[in-house]
Amino acid sequence: MAKFLALGIVAASVVAQVEVVNSTDVPVSKYPFVATIRATETGPANCVASLFTPKALLTTASCTGGSAVYASIGSNFWEGNKDGERIKIVKQTIHPQYNDTTEDFNLAVLELASESNVVPVKLNWKEDIENELGIVSTLLGFYNDNADGENVLVDNHMTMWSNDKCSKAIEYEVLPSNMCVVLANRSPSSATMSSISPE
Repeated sequence: MAKFLALGIVAASVVAQVEVVNSTDVPVSKYPFVATIRATETGPANCVASLFTPKALLTTASCTGGSAVYASIGSNFWEGNKDGERIKIVKQTIHPQYNDTTEDFNLAVLELASESNVVPVKLNWKEDIENELGIVSTLLGFYNDNADGENVLVDNHMTMWSNDKCSKAIEYEVLPSNMCVVLANRSPSSATMSSISPE
């Protein structure tokens, strides 16, 4: 099965993995396609997604449901309306093989009520250099490491590992539909590794 990445960029969108540790604050202009999923237009986000067409977001299936009502696209902030745009979500399509117990095939597409003005990220559908083992990619998420207490967009560099190698290091099975990443230039540990759905 070919896994796909948005130009080698991986977005952390599982609620439990929203924070990207040892990360760097980035201007939203660097990754304008990053979106957050919210229950209300200006309230705090629940998850992260990537705009991949003007009217569609890619996120995890575990980010769907009653709290996926609005998308905030192109904003550097976890909540509010200081920047970016907010668009209502009108349809949620979960991967047909999603398993909510194992979180296998943890992917979903969210359709927006109107087109975003943001340029979508390009998806790579091939098993090639963009997602080859050992390639350093960028993990995006939101983190609160500033004095004003706001969660802001951050990034960190991650190296892709094989699922077998990752499973041995973290001592549980990494599913075939997931990828394993470890903080670049760090030894593997629970603090430096993550098994995520590709997005």
